[in-house]
Amino acid sequence: MKRWAMLTVFLSLLSTSLLACSNTTTTNTNNVQVTLSDFKIESSLTTFEHNLPYHFTIVNKGDLPHEFTIAPPITNSDMTMDDIHKTALTHTEFINSGSTKTLNFTFPQSAPAGKLEFACHIEGHYASGMHLSIVVT
Repeated sequence: MKRWAMLTVFLSLLSTSLLACSNTTTTNTNNVQVTLSDFKIESSLTTFEHNLPYHFTIVNKGDLPHEFTIAPPITNSDMTMDDIHKTALTHTEFINSGSTKTLNFTFPQSAPAGKLEFACHIEGHYASGMHLSIVVT
């Protein structure tokens, strides 16, 4: 009987320790809510730090499909979609109307400090204003 009592205490302490570890992981991730609508992007954060993990929840509240890209601002209107995706730090394609996607992303130290943007580069969307400036420090 004494063994069962000791085993119960040990398992209780172990589960408490595991719970504490899992809570630490959750608090070290910065949650970012991104809303895509027909021709607008809104975000709960627009300033980010290098080497910190971010968890993006991207909701498409528009009537059209959109994409979510983190990239330098467009400087050349002749860039193809392939060119844009090559310069992007990350992108999530085809988020259908009413859909939610998640993205875990850490801005690497090699990411350019300063201005980047969230954008949708589906034809005509960027030109219609579907981009949002962000800052990486």
